[in-house]
Amino acid sequence: MSYAGHVFDMINRLKENAAPGKLRRERYRKLKQDFNNITKHKNNEFSDGKHLTTQEIELIKTNIRKELKNERKKETIKAIIVTTLIVIIMSITIYHSIIR
Repeated sequence: MSYAGHVFDMINRLKENAAPGKLRRERYRKLKQDFNNITKHKNNEFSDGKHLTTQEIELIKTNIRKELKNERKKETIKAIIVTTLIVIIMSITIYHSIIR
């Protein structure tokens, strides 16, 4: 049983790596719940006491959606550029290795 220490170490690492995921899921659930509860309040009062009309809430939602859409576009463009550069570099490398 000389490898038992490695097994326990692996188990501990798995537990430690799972902890941040649980925190993210909990934060996401709370944020989602708070977001859904905004429209359910009678007077749209936030926990800090700020009152919003339904039009203001809809405006905020549309702004958030636009920002997320723009972020996704930027990430997609970055991914395409990086992929294109990698393909170009690989093709140049293969071309030079074939010539030699």
